[in-house]
Amino acid sequence: MIPQTVEKVLSGHIFPVIEAGIELENSVELNKLGFYKHAMIALRNTLEMGILSVYWDIEEKSHIHIQNWLHSLVDTPWKKTIFQKLKTNQNIKNFDDQHNILDYFDVLFKELSNFAHTKGRIHSSMNLGNANFNQFNEKSFLRWMDFTRKVVTFITIIHVLKYPIALQYTPLDQKFGINGPVGGFLEPYQSEAIRKFLEKDIVKTLQEISDSDDEATSIAQSINERPDVTENEMREQEKELEKTHQKGN
Repeated sequence: MIPQTVEKVLSGHIFPVIEAGIELENSVELNKLGFYKHAMIALRNTLEMGILSVYWDIEEKSHIHIQNWLHSLVDTPWKKTIFQKLKTNQNIKNFDDQHNILDYFDVLFKELSNFAHTKGRIHSSMNLGNANFNQFNEKSFLRWMDFTRKVVTFITIIHVLKYPIALQYTPLDQKFGINGPVGGFLEPYQSEAIRKFLEKDIVKTLQEISDSDDEATSIAQSINERPDVTENEMREQEKELEKTHQKGN
């Protein structure tokens, strides 16, 4: 759902969300092997990168604002700085007023940071594995599952609030074929997956915010008013794609 405009392509603006995905995958693998503490630390990194994805693009200028951080010239922003900027987005502010989403992040981040800083035995590898060597521990496995759901929930919510068109009906394949826009939209089945994943009261608020966003509804309307791509147009698109692949080889 993150826009890929001409000016943003290859700018590195999607680095945080890509890094978040990598950290989440690392967390899954570490958890499977019984490295529960390090799986939690990877979740903390996932959460931090997920919120930075929205932070850098809060003014739709991530391709500019991210550069110094992307090239390691400045430190990662503090939570207080991140919160202040996020609240300048009206959708995020409205949702936070109802659901305290930033407090949710603050508590979650602190809980996961306790594992990164080994806040006593409770947050140690020895305690999570119930031994001084790696082994399966059902309690720790389920605890990781709970944290993972919370992290993915927060990252999903904060991105939908920043890009509310995510919950509008935008049948890209039906309208564009294989030449649809890259980034900025979700297919209907992806939007529905978000609705099924999040709790009903959360979805209700997110949908209301999306439906009240003039830009989101206007863009969605323009897509739906397009004629469906025809079978002949699809065949021509496929031929052009094949030519491009042949040239590349």
